[in-house]
Amino acid sequence: PNVDSIFYYMPFDGKVGEENFAYHRIGYGAGYTNLKEENLNVNNNTVLSSSNTSSAPIQEILIEKSNSLNEMNSDEETRGSILNLNYDGSDIKMKFAPSKATPVVLRMWHEQTSSTNEFTYYYGMQESNLPVLAGDKLAFWRGLGRCRDFEGKFLQNYKRWDTQTGSESQSLYEVAWNNAVKGGDTYLKTILYTPVERNINLKVEEDVSVKKSALFTPNEKNSKIIGLNGITGMQYNNANQQSSSYLKNIKNVFDLVKQGKLCISQNDSSLNVYWNEQELYRTKGADTGQSINDLEESLVAGDNCIE
Repeated sequence: PNVDSIFYYMPFDGKVGEENFAYHRIGYGAGYTNLKEENLNVNNNTVLSSSNTSSAPIQEILIEKSNSLNEMNSDEETRGSILNLNYDGSDIKMKFAPSKATPVVLRMWHEQTSSTNEFTYYYGMQESNLPVLAGDKLAFWRGLGRCRDFEGKFLQNYKRWDTQTGSESQSLYEVAWNNAVKGGDTYLKTILYTPVERNINLKVEEDVSVKKSALFTPNEKNSKIIGLNGITGMQYNNANQQSSSYLKNIKNVFDLVKQGKLCISQNDSSLNVYWNEQELYRTKGADTGQSINDLEESLVAGDNCIE
């Protein structure tokens, strides 16, 4: 059977009933309460602004616009979520968290050793050359290619969160191996999400152990620092555009759902729209002509990664 969509209980009704930048609706349509000061747009022309005090709509919608790095990345329930709706039988709560989605590959190099050797790799985010902290973890990493990690385990089975380390002023994250005896290159992939209005970079922590290591995105290759600004050429996620060209309203969300770039999970009382990771991994950057999937297919065990 078809799912009873929460949108059936959300009569936006466009600009009908708008008076002096507020909605006055009696017995029809939706009323809006902005939980934060910033309004939300349905499209380029219609703003979901607050209702006036004499309004009596049939449905009240509580709106929150979020730009939390923690919720976009570190929270397992909200990671990658763009639009979340919950209906309690009375009010509907709508959270809109527009983000830029950037697929990232981390290439790490380790020297061959015959003894037990703990190996830890550090990286962090920066904004205007200042450290940025998302939470007690940042990225959920997966192994890349038919290669092995530094402990000799197949990377196809590597699925692990990183952890925050060091002082808050450093704002570093780490991935670690307790028994790193294998030498060579190991590759991990993830997707990082950043607020559309912010320019955040990911940077490897420079020391001797990472001199041969690098970061990759569909936009940049073999770099120590990369911009987390989406993918060049991708609609509403174009790393070459200004912030106004990213996701900014509900219509943009539906456009990307139609393209398969966003996914929907729902039941009769909730709905979640989130980035389609597989689509992001297969999307090529306009400047490089390469996707993360292309990079993964180029890896050959014993040649450019650990066998």
